[in-house]
Amino acid sequence: MVYDGKEKENGVMNRQQHGLISFLMGCLAIIIGCAAIAQSSILLAILYLCIVAFCGLIILYSYCCKCPCRLTSCAHLIPGKITTVLPRRMIGKYSLVDFIGFAVPMIIVIIFPQYWLVKKVPYLVAFWLLIIIAVADSYSVVCIGCENRYCPLREIELGIEEEKKE
Repeated sequence: MVYDGKEKENGVMNRQQHGLISFLMGCLAIIIGCAAIAQSSILLAILYLCIVAFCGLIILYSYCCKCPCRLTSCAHLIPGKITTVLPRRMIGKYSLVDFIGFAVPMIIVIIFPQYWLVKKVPYLVAFWLLIIIAVADSYSVVCIGCENRYCPLREIELGIEEEKKE
């Protein structure tokens, strides 16, 4: 059965359930990274959590605050709610600065714990599996049906659909 982004009758989860699950998987990956760091230094683990919080706010401000769906139909749920307390931004196409505001903090959050994760291979595997599954779930289910016509991920998805039609 092909998932079309709409809630199905026979038990298939809807976009919001997938959005919440993928968000929680990302959070669990961060907790695993923090646990790996904490085995060497509690202070560095706390620093990592502070970095994650700061980077998360930058990501939300740079990307999510421009999304027209954030207040009405955000399938990621929690990030949409957080954006309500952040400064408003004009809805529209994403700029290079917006992409940098998303990519650089995301890379920092993912790269920072790698030194400690490599020393604990089960943690490393769990961390990356959770990240990969969360991204795949977001892209393959949550993005489908999203109304944000400015999102480049949606443009890629629509481009692929157009190619299939030809």
